[in-house]
Amino acid sequence: MRGNGKLQKLYSRLERRVRERTEDLSKAKEHLEAEVIERKRAEAALQIKTRELEFLSQRLSEMRQALREAREELERWTRGHETAEPAPPAATNAAAISPDPIDLTVWARLNELGTVGRDMVGEVGELFRRQAPGQIEAVRAAISQCDAPGLEWAAYTLKASCADVGALHLSTLCKELEAISRIGSIEEARAQLALVEAEYHRVQQALETKRQAA
Repeated sequence: MRGNGKLQKLYSRLERRVRERTEDLSKAKEHLEAEVIERKRAEAALQIKTRELEFLSQRLSEMRQALREAREELERWTRGHETAEPAPPAATNAAAISPDPIDLTVWARLNELGTVGRDMVGEVGELFRRQAPGQIEAVRAAISQCDAPGLEWAAYTLKASCADVGALHLSTLCKELEAISRIGSIEEARAQLALVEAEYHRVQQALETKRQAA
């Protein structure tokens, strides 16, 4: 009888341990299954983000190619224009000549480069509206700090942005500011900046008119 009692107690303890172990394993299994589900969700989200990144990279590549082609076309047009109609020296410093803020031939070229359903002029214009204020502020900061190398780089960057959007006169003013940063004085740079800012406001108004008409 005593032997049977001991065996019964031993069996009960073993049974309890097996039950506890089974519960632990069940919880561990549930935890692992939850981790697997969460990982699958994360992988699915990552795949979606990867596809979005690929799409955006493709669009950026297309836009960069379009801008390169437009800039090449602009440079060819500018060289031909300068050869055929050299500008008077006085026109480089102020407002003896007040051309249109935007060259529509550049817009036409951008639209030719665009694909169906895409407004290349609108996209390039929006990019300019986002970038130009910071670029002009970089010019102001360089002048206030008497930073000639910084001014040269800021003027060069702004010049390229202006050319991309067809703001040829503004691009020319920035080119002159770039030259002043190398051989001119701070006073000359401040005077040129005033011309740049005035023309920039004209370009802004032209782009806003285009945006509202779209």
